[in-house]
Amino acid sequence: MDDVAIEVGLAGPLERSEVAEHRLGGTVPPQYKFSALYRYEFNGQDYESDRFALRGSMPRSEPSAAEELMQQYPLGSRQQCWVNPQQPQMALLQLDSRAAGYSLWFPGLFFIGGLGMIIGAWKKPAPNKSPKTAIADVS
Repeated sequence: MDDVAIEVGLAGPLERSEVAEHRLGGTVPPQYKFSALYRYEFNGQDYESDRFALRGSMPRSEPSAAEELMQQYPLGSRQQCWVNPQQPQMALLQLDSRAAGYSLWFPGLFFIGGLGMIIGAWKKPAPNKSPKTAIADVS
C-alpha cells in the first residue's frame, strides 16, 4: 500500500482475534503472532481480510506482547481499517510506520562514516611506492 491513496473503512465485527504459537524447530523457543479475520465493505462490495498490517503481525518471543494486540482488537469488535482503493481486496487493521526503520539505519550511516574517518586518521600514511631510478656511473 506504499504510495497509494488509502481510504478508511469500518471492519467488523472481528471474526477471529487470537494468538498463534509458531515453532521453527525443536531447539528454537516458540514465537507468538497475533492473528485476525474481519469483513469490510468498500464501494458497496463485501470483502474479507486477515491482514493485520502491511508487514503482518511481527512474531514476538513473549506471548504477552501478542496478547496485548488481541486485547486491542477483541473478538466481535468493530475496528477501523484502511483500504487500498486500487486493490479493494487489500485492507489493513494497522498502518505500518516506516519511522522505526529510518531511525535505525539512517543514524547508522553517520556512525559508520564517522568511524571510518576516525580509523583513517589513526592509520599511518602508506609509504611512497614510486619507482626509484638508479643513476649508473658509466665512465
